[in-house]
Amino acid sequence: MSKFTKILTVTVYLILTLMLLKINAVSKKQVKSFLQDMSKDCDPKPTDEDFEALLTHERNPSKSAKCLRLCLLKSSSILNSENQLDLNVSTDLFAMVYDDGEKTGGEIVTACNSRVHETELCEKAHLYGMCLLDEMKERNMKIEEFDEE
Repeated sequence: MSKFTKILTVTVYLILTLMLLKINAVSKKQVKSFLQDMSKDCDPKPTDEDFEALLTHERNPSKSAKCLRLCLLKSSSILNSENQLDLNVSTDLFAMVYDDGEKTGGEIVTACNSRVHETELCEKAHLYGMCLLDEMKERNMKIEEFDEE
């Protein structure tokens, strides 16, 4: 599969998942399955605990969970070639899920890009995840909590 095809496939899966999240039609199990499919090429190979850490927004996950986040951000083009959150891709995703998502998403991404300066990439990806979460909470944006089924 070419790099373009892989990015397109991941992006389509991500968009569909985000749309399902918006209407509360997806479970934790379904999201985990989707993430497992997206992470087939990740190194190190993620564990169930790594996926759980991502889905529960764990503040101090293992190194492999942080690297899983890095792999997912890169494979979906959310993290660009400069290893920063891509403003266009990220705001497009926010716009699909939230009312006024393009404006608010742009503000959040800009804030996180200016705040995160870590050089170790797995740690940087984790810090981006926590920054996005904190910025969303600060703006009272809905953050999905998953049912087990």
